[in-house]
Amino acid sequence: MTKGLNSNLLVSLFFVLFLGNLNKAQAQCIETLRLARTVYDEGRLHELPIILENCLKEGFNEEEKTEAYRLLILSYIYQDQPAMADDAMLSLLRSNPRFKIDPDTDPNELINLHKTFRTDPIYRVGGKIAVSYSLINITKFYGVNSFGDSNGSYTGNIGFGGSAFIEKDFFNNLITFRAEPSFAINKFTYSGTAFPNDDDPTEFSATWEGDVETQSWIGLNLSARYPFLEKSKLGKKLHPNIILGPSAQYLISSNSANTTNIDGGESASGADIDFLDSANDNRKKINLSAIAGIGIIIPVGKMSFVTDITYQYGLVNITKKHYSEELSLKYGRAMSDQTLNAFNISAGLMINKYSPKKLDNN
Repeated sequence: MTKGLNSNLLVSLFFVLFLGNLNKAQAQCIETLRLARTVYDEGRLHELPIILENCLKEGFNEEEKTEAYRLLILSYIYQDQPAMADDAMLSLLRSNPRFKIDPDTDPNELINLHKTFRTDPIYRVGGKIAVSYSLINITKFYGVNSFGDSNGSYTGNIGFGGSAFIEKDFFNNLITFRAEPSFAINKFTYSGTAFPNDDDPTEFSATWEGDVETQSWIGLNLSARYPFLEKSKLGKKLHPNIILGPSAQYLISSNSANTTNIDGGESASGADIDFLDSANDNRKKINLSAIAGIGIIIPVGKMSFVTDITYQYGLVNITKKHYSEELSLKYGRAMSDQTLNAFNISAGLMINKYSPKKLDNN
């Protein structure tokens, strides 16, 4: 018992001493940075490397380290030591890849040197989760009896999904191209009637109310993103961009819970119909869409928060077979020709991958 208590006491004492030494080192480096500013202002530029050396290795936080490197770079520039200035700039960019020049306050020498380095990210990676609202567009209606005596419609449902992405800037950062593997669950509800007789309402008819179809897709979205409002105050905070591109999806499951209510007869209901089952085979497995929308990027520390609001417009008919034994004979339904559309809202995080280097001027 006493031995355990002594061990805990020693561990606690160690952390107290460690934190005390850390705070002391940080306080010393704050004083070191103040001294470096004074030495720089007095023109004793050759003293700065020795003064800043230890704290640049350990003791400065990111903001302090950035300022220290900035002083060091300027000192090398004014001492006509271009190689040393290059090395210091490279160290700064590796330490703080988001470092940006302020054209209003920074000396021209620093601005010109900064331009000779690759400072933009070479690519970005990220991930998002998404909420969607699916919409079905019927392009040609099919029924089990006379087409004119049948009707049906789809209403949207909320679905979910997620994606990972990689993107890269091109054409002087004018356009960003993104490749985005995705997974999506789309849901929609079918309602309709068949065999109605307006002259005799008591005559046999069938209705469907709330037959929910759930589809699961894996896909690849390719998009081009064009930034706008970049020079405005709002644009500098939100970095809005226009999104345009194609999407290809592969259907991995499609199921529907069906109930048919028959006037004057027994209703039919049962287990979910698998529309990809070989006995039914109602759905095509490939879907092609066009995507348009708006994206927002908000830097948060070393990452960025990203959100996209897009509309997915289906380009192809997703119905393969209009009739099948289970759907048509048991439930009295037919599958109409239709395209899948959806509103999507997604949000996630993005990481910039930097690799600063001196540009080749040749």
